[in-house]
Amino acid sequence: MLPRLLFIVGLCFLALGGWLYYDSLPPPLCTIENVEREVESKPGQEQEVIFTLTNPTNEMVKIVGLADC
Repeated sequence: MLPRLLFIVGLCFLALGGWLYYDSLPPPLCTIENVEREVESKPGQEQEVIFTLTNPTNEMVKIVGLADC
């Protein structure tokens, strides 16, 4: 009875350790190719800027920073 109890407690600690490790990982990083760009425009002029955004992981990533100047 005691070995079975200790085995179950050990599995619980192992699962807890795995969850804490997974929770402490940094969020996935996205990369933008050709970051260095200069865009010149006059006031009131509308321009379209196209870029490639790469997510190398299977995780969903929230993209924040779309701006209207």
